[in-house]
Amino acid sequence: MTQLSFIRAKIEIARLMCHPLIGRLISTIYHNRIHTNGLTIDTNLSIITPEIKASLFWGIYEKAEIRFVKQYIQRDCDVIELGSSLGVVSCQICKVLDANRKLICLEANPELIEIMKLNLHVNCLEHDVIVIDKAIDYDSSRNSINLSFDSDHTGARISNGKVNAKHQWEVKTITLSNLLHSYDISEYVLVCDIEGAEAQIIDKDGLSLSKCRQIILELHDTTLDGRDISIDDMLGTLTQRLGFRLRDQHGPVLCLERP
Repeated sequence: MTQLSFIRAKIEIARLMCHPLIGRLISTIYHNRIHTNGLTIDTNLSIITPEIKASLFWGIYEKAEIRFVKQYIQRDCDVIELGSSLGVVSCQICKVLDANRKLICLEANPELIEIMKLNLHVNCLEHDVIVIDKAIDYDSSRNSINLSFDSDHTGARISNGKVNAKHQWEVKTITLSNLLHSYDISEYVLVCDIEGAEAQIIDKDGLSLSKCRQIILELHDTTLDGRDISIDDMLGTLTQRLGFRLRDQHGPVLCLERP
């Protein structure tokens, strides 16, 4: 079997394991409280799809990010997590983070805030976690944006129209530099999965990133100020201009550190 055939086989097996019927069965058996990687994750929310529930059960959900957190995260630093979603990666961060360190979780989708807080409460009793319901944005002419979320909550796009869709919200915005200032953070670790908005931070907020000791992030091809920005472009900026060293990579998920 060639490497390409092996990858295709793995993708097909994962697709079958996360079939909606399997997800519904898992959800029913476990009453929407799914055990995954040492956590108990509440999924009792209509926008959480059966596929996501199955991926949680099999340990596939955010697998690379979780592996990097467990293996590499610098536990003696405050952590800022952008795109916390259900709080699954957040809870894994709590499990390894020193008790006297802050974890700040930013999530743009208001439908996920309460269930994220619940999952953090159940799994992170030793930590006080700060949860912020805002989106990253660097347009100084506005303090909110209209975001349209995918039906499975995993992706978000800026919407130019009036907010009226079922999964469309007006969301307050913040920059990474404002986060650091507001919570008096100096050196920190950044964990990030924000569907392309990371390009704004990499392009426009090098000063904030100069205080960052480690980044665990998923990169996405995107556009910025009318320019196409690729994963390779962002990785090049992080390593060549901003001085990070690539420690590990799994597809578009990277762990970078200061030398």
